[in-house]
Amino acid sequence: MRSLLDLVFPPRCAACRAFLEGHERHLCAACAASIVELSDPRCPRCALPEAPGLCPRCRDKAPAFTRVDAAFLHGGAIADVISRLKYRDTPRLGAVLAELCLPMAREAFAWSSLIAPIPLHPHRLRWRGFNQSQLLAEAIARLLGRRISVRALSRTRHTPPQVGRSGASRLKNVAGAFAARGDLVANSRLLLVDDVMTTGATAHEASLAALNAGAREVRVFCVARAM
Repeated sequence: MRSLLDLVFPPRCAACRAFLEGHERHLCAACAASIVELSDPRCPRCALPEAPGLCPRCRDKAPAFTRVDAAFLHGGAIADVISRLKYRDTPRLGAVLAELCLPMAREAFAWSSLIAPIPLHPHRLRWRGFNQSQLLAEAIARLLGRRISVRALSRTRHTPPQVGRSGASRLKNVAGAFAARGDLVANSRLLLVDDVMTTGATAHEASLAALNAGAREVRVFCVARAM
C-alpha cells in the first residue's frame, strides 16, 4: 500500500519539498546534511550553545526551569520545517519533527512524571488552528508510550509575538501570562515541551507558574535551541 501511495503521491522533503529518493526519509540528503545536533559546550541550565558553564544570563538571574534538553541548533532544515509547521498550516509536520528528535527526547521524557506543552492563548489558538507545541508533545509521547496533559497549564493573557524582541522585552511581554492547575502539577517533575527556545523567557514564565502551583521541578524539552 505504501509503495502504491508513493507512486501516486511521491514523498517530498519536509523542508525544501524536493522529491525524496528511495532511501531518504522526511528530508532530502542536502537538507539532512544541514541539521546540527546540539552538543557541548552549552549552558547546563538553558542549553545556550557554546557556553562553557553557566551563560551570563543564567548567572545573572537563574531561570525557573532547571534544565533544557534541545535536540538541534536552530537553523538549516530544522528551522524550515518548524516554520512550515507553524506558519504554513502543515500540522502533519509535528510528527516529522517528533521522529527526528526522538533519540534526544528519550531521557527528558523518562525523567518526567508530567508532560505538558507550552500553551497558546485561546485567541492565538483559534487563529492558527492548532498548538504546534501540543502537536510535538503528543507525537513524541505517542512514540514513547507516554501521555501528556493539555490542562496543566494555560495562557491567561494574550501577548504579541516574541519574534524580533530583545531578551528583556521578551520577558516583560510574557510576564504573568501563564497559570497552572495545582491539582495537576503539584509535586510533579514537569517537562514542558516547545518547538524553539530563543531567550527562554516564555519557558521561564510557564515554569514559574507551575512552581507557584506546587510543581517540584520543571525542565524543558525543545526541538531547537537558537544562538
